[in-house]
Order: sequence, then C-alpha cells, then structure tokens
Amino acid sequence: MWQTVSEPSVLAGWFILNSLVFVGYSIALHGLFGQTIGKRLMGIQVLDISESKLSMKQALLRDSVFLGFLVIGLAIDLPAVASGANPYDPESFTLSNLSIAALISLYAFLAWFLLELVSMLLNPKRRAIHDLIAGSVVVRRGSAPPNSAI
Repeated sequence: MWQTVSEPSVLAGWFILNSLVFVGYSIALHGLFGQTIGKRLMGIQVLDISESKLSMKQALLRDSVFLGFLVIGLAIDLPAVASGANPYDPESFTLSNLSIAALISLYAFLAWFLLELVSMLLNPKRRAIHDLIAGSVVVRRGSAPPNSAI
C-alpha cells in the first residue's frame, strides 16, 4: 500500500483500520458466539464465570487492556504514518529507531503479557487477568469438530 498510495489521509485511515481489525474480530466473535474460529476448531469456548453465554460487554472487557495498548500505539505511530512513513517496513523497526514512548509501550506490553501468562499458570481454572476483568472462563466443549466447515 505504501508503494502505491501517497495520500496521508488514505494511509492513516488504512493504518487505523488495519490495526483495529484483529481486536474487532476478537470482540465481535467472542461477544456473539463465545469463540473465535480458532477456538471453535480447538473445541473451546469462552463463557461467563457462571458458564452462561458471554455478553458483548464482557467480550469488550476481555480485550480492553489490549485495546488500550492498541490506542496508545496508534497515538504514537499515527503522526509518522500520516507523514508517509511505512510502519510495516522491517528495516525501520529496530529498537534504536523507536521513540521513548514506543519503547515504554513495548516494555509495558511485554510486562502485561508476562503477567497474563503467570496469572493463567497460577490460577486453578487457568483464568488469565483478562478473564478475571471480564468475569469469563474458557471451557472445553468436547472434542474439536472433525473437518467441520465454519
């Protein structure tokens, strides 16, 4: 996209949309069905702690910290993207090229990931912090459907 389009507003719009797609997918599918395509294939589902259907609010809460990191990342990167910089260029993504704000955000995200991992491993029901925030639990729903179409 960055090789063919030079209009800053188009690049910025594409960057925002591209950044929000994954978290939007996760929130929408968890809120509507309690599972993403991958969870369906693995035979697991996210439910309310009472093991009833997950609400859309709970799905949003479940991804709220990730969404917060995403908004911070957009705020950090959007000015460069609006000036035509390509955020997907691997040569420009080195630790020495990152701003202080981007480094702090990166290390905070890494710390969050480690906290999630430790909390999940120490919790008897394997509930990570995002599950505690949302009041959700991941349950196995039998075996994964064999070669089922989604």
